[in-house]
Amino acid sequence: FPDDEMGELPMHNVAAHLSATPGQIRQPAPDLGQHNHEIFGALGLSPADIAKLEQEDVI
Repeated sequence: FPDDEMGELPMHNVAAHLSATPGQIRQPAPDLGQHNHEIFGALGLSPADIAKLEQEDVI
């Protein structure tokens, strides 16, 4: 898979090979912290709280 920061990344193939529903890798895993705002927001943290955690290198 192409990656903006690391170039081309190799990926493991799907482990299970099923004839009726073959698996496929559609996209690579998200970047570390990519969904922090959505997750912490859903947990009730305000944007200011999340920004403070980022400034303090907690997340």
